[in-house]
Amino acid sequence: SLRRVLAILIDAGALDTATVLHGALSAVGASHAMPFEPSDAEQIVQSIDHLRAELGQSDFADAVRLGAAMSDSEIVSFVKEQIAMLIEATA
Repeated sequence: SLRRVLAILIDAGALDTATVLHGALSAVGASHAMPFEPSDAEQIVQSIDHLRAELGQSDFADAVRLGAAMSDSEIVSFVKEQIAMLIEATA
């Protein structure tokens, strides 16, 4: 799921990309529209708090707004491009 991708991006240090993805997921209600509480809900909250602390409130808010403004296809393309760049950088 894209929430798992979010965690992977955070672990990889791609904090800006993770925050944009968080904005997109939040905009479509993915963090709130679950029929049940995900088992990793507390970890997700902690990860978002970590992003906010690392980026600062202003940069965090800018990245969230960017993600929230993306269409579904735009966010998928964006995340794929960012993952490709991460893979290339580690190759």
